[in-house]
Amino acid sequence: MDLHVELRPVPDNGLAPLISNLTTQVYGSAQGNILYQFSCDGSNFGGWSPSPVQLCTYQAAGMYRPAVRVQRQGLTASGNATVNVVAPATNTPVPTATLAPPTLSVSLAPQPNTGSAPLTSSLIANVSGTATGDIVYSFDCTGDGAWEYVSTSSSSSATASCTYLTPGNYRPKVQVVRQGLTIIGDADVIVR
Repeated sequence: MDLHVELRPVPDNGLAPLISNLTTQVYGSAQGNILYQFSCDGSNFGGWSPSPVQLCTYQAAGMYRPAVRVQRQGLTASGNATVNVVAPATNTPVPTATLAPPTLSVSLAPQPNTGSAPLTSSLIANVSGTATGDIVYSFDCTGDGAWEYVSTSSSSSATASCTYLTPGNYRPKVQVVRQGLTIIGDADVIVR
């Protein structure tokens, strides 16, 4: 049984202050829920969390080594990356106009949202708003806090397939992260 993790900061370089979204990809033969622990600078780790993403703000210029630790089925793995933050040029004029902050919203539509067990439903997430850049999608099939599917895409929609083996009322969720913003959408799936 093995466990591996890859850490990818988005973006991994830019002018200070830089907000970078740390995303993870876990692979290996270990199964079950995953816990994540992040460090924006590679030295001070936060607490354990079920979220596979972490936002880091780098105020000063420099080379940073963010890191992640993951736990799954009794195994622990770690990974790190590099973030290069550059000081802004001193002769750059300061803009006088203030831009409106970016907006982000998401809707989740299970197809189908009702049926007999076992029911396979496609969770379709659609993102809108003024935020730009890649989107990190995290899908939770049952609403229990475990993100079963995590992916990064430039597309404003993503789909995950969830199978419900037993009857019940389920509340699947999707979390999206884009341009420093995080939002969650949910929906109902009824399995008879």
